[in-house]
Amino acid sequence: MKAIQKYPFAEGLVKCFGYSSWNIEPDEALRYKQAKVVRPGKYGERNWSGVKDESDAERWLAQKGWLGAVIRTGFIVVDIDDAITGELLYKMLVALQVKCTVIRTPRGYQFIFKDSGLVKKQSTAQQTRLGVKVDYRLATMGYIILPTKGTMTEGMMAKLPKREFIGDIEYQCSVLPQYLLPVQRETAENRVVLPVEQSKVKRHDVFLSHCGRLKLFGATKEETCEALKLINEYFTVPPKPVEEIESMVAWSYDGARQQEQSSMRLSMSQPITPAAMKEPAEQNYISVDKNSVDANDDSEDEAAPPRAKKVLTIEMVETASLPEVKEDWLLEKFFARGRLTEIFGEPGAGKSLFVQSMFQHQAENHLLLPMQSGLRCLYILG
Repeated sequence: MKAIQKYPFAEGLVKCFGYSSWNIEPDEALRYKQAKVVRPGKYGERNWSGVKDESDAERWLAQKGWLGAVIRTGFIVVDIDDAITGELLYKMLVALQVKCTVIRTPRGYQFIFKDSGLVKKQSTAQQTRLGVKVDYRLATMGYIILPTKGTMTEGMMAKLPKREFIGDIEYQCSVLPQYLLPVQRETAENRVVLPVEQSKVKRHDVFLSHCGRLKLFGATKEETCEALKLINEYFTVPPKPVEEIESMVAWSYDGARQQEQSSMRLSMSQPITPAAMKEPAEQNYISVDKNSVDANDDSEDEAAPPRAKKVLTIEMVETASLPEVKEDWLLEKFFARGRLTEIFGEPGAGKSLFVQSMFQHQAENHLLLPMQSGLRCLYILG
């Protein structure tokens, strides 16, 4: 066809209202919305009006109608309704040499990939592993408006960018990357604000929260690391050191931060005495044998690292063998005086809010829980 290019991602073409005489909406915004709707008519088993041939398409375009492409089996469309994140994603895909057909729309971008089969249903407002909010258009279930001479907008909508292909139509598209798979429906509570700007948000908190989210929804350690590195490199200003991202993912998945191992020797030979627990420098139920450290040995041995003889011996026992210690509870079964209490939970579970609320009420003597009164509270945010 002269008026229509050959689209490898299209199963067929349909007629959309466009700005033809069939579109009678008086309001400009509603008129633009109606322009994207398919005219009633028969198209296979659908109530769609299909394009019969080249002449039919030419006539419809001449009447200021629009053309839509029904997504072909084996393809998937990722639709982003935000121009800023859409442009950032486009630049990232170009840098990574990911092959896809790209359409710039008046409000954002559309990316056409080969379907991996991992997106099970057509859906909207989905948060991806990359943190970008997208809509998915699946094969034979959705259609997209094709950039043609008839898709120019009118009135106030004409101020928006025109619908056009960016680059060439790709005949050998890449499979939908894993970092564009859906995680969950995006809400105001779980939204990842992109780009991640240091001047506006705490980058560490954003990455740590999203890392926990990806783990919770089944992403592997490698997939999470790839997604966070891409967010860091292409959507963060300025980017964090890559080592911090890798350490964060390792901590989240492996249960411990990747730190240098100190030279310590574990000894299970002697039980701890109750008196040893009173040493302020020692941790509960673990004692350090200071006699094993030669503090006056300043000799150097070329065959061994400096101070190689200074080794800490940790003696450990079963807690059941220790005498019962009566705790001075600030809040029964929660917080004890002189003890370190750690609260764990998934990102966004409300740990910080729980602690802030509890001690705010205590400091203001608005006790909602049976805590001791007259306590001084210091909350450090970090």
